[in-house]
Parts: sequence; structure tokens; C-alpha cells
Amino acid sequence: MNRDEVRDILRTCFQKYSRRLPQGYVIADSTALIADLNIDSADMVDIVLEVEEQFNIQVPDAQFSHFRTIGDLVDFIENNIQTSLAG
Repeated sequence: MNRDEVRDILRTCFQKYSRRLPQGYVIADSTALIADLNIDSADMVDIVLEVEEQFNIQVPDAQFSHFRTIGDLVDFIENNIQTSLAG
């Protein structure tokens, strides 16, 4: 799965929770979760649960605070997908 595919899946997920994501909005790696997407901590918990299910990975609770941008989340997903495939 490439970076664009991961981002597309995340876009669908974020549309459910973001209050400011207009139709056709392009999510880039630099898109800020709080400032650009208006995601709060409760939404982030729901999003992480959905990410775990969609990508069949585990996201440690301590990792939540490290997700500031879409790129942070995509990097984490890519690294953990590769790890689970290798293991």
C-alpha cells in the first residue's frame, strides 16, 4: 500500500469527524489535525480506533500525542504495516 492509498483511506475516515473538511478537500502530509481539520481529542480516539481496524495495526496510547499532522499519522501507519508484513 502506498502513501497516497493510505492518505485516501484517512481522508474518508477524517470526513466523518472533521467539522471543517469541505467536499473535495485535498489532504496533504502537512495538513494539521487540530488547526486544519479541527479534530479534538475525542475524535482522535475514534479515528485511531478506525485506523487500527482499517490497517490491522495497533496504536499505543502514548503515540496519540505525536500525531500532529496527516504526515505523522501516515508515517506511523506505513512503518507499522511494513513491520506487521515482515513479522
